[in-house]
Amino acid sequence: MLGLGGGVFKSLDLADLAAQHPRLLFGVDVSTYQGAPAWLETASGEAGVGFVIARALKGSLKRDKQWSRNQAELGALSRAYCGYCPVRLAHYKPEEAVDKLVEAGAAGNWGRLAIDLEYKRVHEADEQDFGLDAKWTLEACQIARKATGKRPLLYLSHRSAKLIGADTMAELRDLARLWWVAYQLPKDLQPRTWGVGDHWDIWQFTCVGHVRGIEGCVDLNVINPTSDLDLPLPF
Repeated sequence: MLGLGGGVFKSLDLADLAAQHPRLLFGVDVSTYQGAPAWLETASGEAGVGFVIARALKGSLKRDKQWSRNQAELGALSRAYCGYCPVRLAHYKPEEAVDKLVEAGAAGNWGRLAIDLEYKRVHEADEQDFGLDAKWTLEACQIARKATGKRPLLYLSHRSAKLIGADTMAELRDLARLWWVAYQLPKDLQPRTWGVGDHWDIWQFTCVGHVRGIEGCVDLNVINPTSDLDLPLPF
């Protein structure tokens, strides 16, 4: 079971979750791995999808094969969406990643960029390298905010946050909207946030969700009910 505060998620079918928790706003994030979603079906009120975060760029900064289609169809449906890029910290400068996201139109109609911060490639690095990664992250968030006028969504795990360090996480609270991934939860049913309390905006709570109009498994997310994260065009 997956939980949020006093509520408990007992299903991985998003339509069921939305019906069980009408006060929570759920969403999905997709990439080429989900193929070509039937967005008209997904956009129905019964599907339970309140927002979409689609992969705009791959880690190589090349366009995701489904991004143009997802962007066009979600835009035509006037649905809240934006695009993300999983970054490879050692491969390019932060301004290059942000420029490519802007060029791809990844801000969508939500008006903000999303940066998927993955530390898998540097887990064996020493503390000095982690310090450089923290600097990269801060610079990328500053550049993204300047480019769009809004704080970017920053996707990170408990381990990533721990490696970045408490001081940097405190700075990031002012520079980014925090998008947490946490599939295994502690007893209090809250995502562990390594000293940042409830300062998270979106929680990715499973990678094996089911949504109408999307074949196979998909990541499910929920917006923190205490967050003031804006959604211009809710489903």
